[in-house]
Amino acid sequence: MNITQMYGGAHKLLAKYYEIKKNAIGGKLGFSIPVNTFEEGLCIHHYGSIVFSTEAKIGKNCYLIGDVFIGQTGKPGAPIIGDNVGFGAGAKVIGPVRVGSNVRIGANAVVTKDIEDNVKVAGVPAKVIVDCINTSCLPKREGRSGAMSDNIVLKPYRCMQAILHERWCNVQRRKLRNSSPTIISNNCCTGFIYHDLGLKFNSPTINLTVKNFPLFIQHLEHYLGCNLVETDYSNKYGFPTGKLVSEVYPDIDILFNHYESFEEARKKWFERVNRVDYSNIFYIMETYDNFFPQELEEYQKLPYSTNKVVLTHKRHPEMVDAHYIGIDNGIKKFRGGSTFKLRPFSGKRYLDDFDYVSFLNGKEIKE
Repeated sequence: MNITQMYGGAHKLLAKYYEIKKNAIGGKLGFSIPVNTFEEGLCIHHYGSIVFSTEAKIGKNCYLIGDVFIGQTGKPGAPIIGDNVGFGAGAKVIGPVRVGSNVRIGANAVVTKDIEDNVKVAGVPAKVIVDCINTSCLPKREGRSGAMSDNIVLKPYRCMQAILHERWCNVQRRKLRNSSPTIISNNCCTGFIYHDLGLKFNSPTINLTVKNFPLFIQHLEHYLGCNLVETDYSNKYGFPTGKLVSEVYPDIDILFNHYESFEEARKKWFERVNRVDYSNIFYIMETYDNFFPQELEEYQKLPYSTNKVVLTHKRHPEMVDAHYIGIDNGIKKFRGGSTFKLRPFSGKRYLDDFDYVSFLNGKEIKE
């Protein structure tokens, strides 16, 4: 559909004017982007050569760095790309391929085959190098007139936040000395840290919630060798659930909050269990106090170590390894997922108030 068809016969002159204006601006900036190629939320970080096929379709919240080409090979069919996809400088997607949602395509990568959801790809031809977080972990915020992406005022703000966040992540990556840590956490904390640092997921605790976390880490090697079976709580929670079945200790329940199916969750669990490095392991527990007070007490009883920390939203001066994230940092009441939100006009997550880079580098962290 072209602009004239969109506006109808009564507005042909106005439609033609906007078409000429779009093409003129595109010529100055180096953009060749047909009408109706993108859904809402497009963010272009820099001007430069950006060329998209008229048949390509790109989902919501796409962001581009520059020198990106999405096109055809001369044969029928063009790329179809999901939501929340980011393109590095020089990235190319060619031919009738499908790219999933929550995908990062690295600089100068050339994609010629289908890409699954929640991964980062790089190289020529592009291959998966890192799993990515499922962005459904992030709380959705509704404005008065609908979702954030529908609000014309908040679109530039979100784009600015994305740029600031990427800059902050680059700073963190330059500071990191430990390139392959295993991070074990009771919630999505692990995934966000790996994602922001650009590291491979060397842990099974991604996009999920581990119940009785102190017992789990106390006998970690044993539990990671246990069978994972499905439980019948999925109707209650609305997502897959399972448990690690042990013949020695109590079973450990796991909520796979951000997985489509138990089969997918189980496959990823064992795939990542094989990457665990017990000689380079770190434990992070987040507690909201009113949810898991007994687990906080049990966690406190575990021996103190520089590779163990607890993130709390009430102050616990009696705990050596507690790190407070709460009202002082701008959120009056924490809910699930609030820790991973971006603070206003900073590009940092509330999670970044905890210096996890120094923690992973082996430095003792003080409150």
